[in-house]
Amino acid sequence: MALNKQLDVDILTMSGHKIHGLKGTGALFLKKDVTLAPFITGGEQELGLRSGTENPAGAVSLAKAMKQSFEQLDKYHDEMLNLKTQLQKTAWRHRRYCDEHTAGAKCAAHCEFFSAGYSN
Repeated sequence: MALNKQLDVDILTMSGHKIHGLKGTGALFLKKDVTLAPFITGGEQELGLRSGTENPAGAVSLAKAMKQSFEQLDKYHDEMLNLKTQLQKTAWRHRRYCDEHTAGAKCAAHCEFFSAGYSN
């Protein structure tokens, strides 16, 4: 799913290892008018939100992983959307036994939610 201002989210977090970055790295995106209280007090690192030593190597690796992910985003999004469509078609054929809860919802191509049971 493309990340842009049209999503209109207030806070977005991400873990670096989910996009092949190093474990322990991540990012926090805040809307300009959103303020947070410090998580751990005692320093001015991380714009005053967390004390402790910053991890420049982790930040560089996260930036590289993000760049590579964005370069491949369209390809993988299309592949995931195709798989999701196939899954939805299969579920439709078996709709007597399951309910689909994300039909028509605006959500990421890799997200789908079903529950087992009789569907009306």
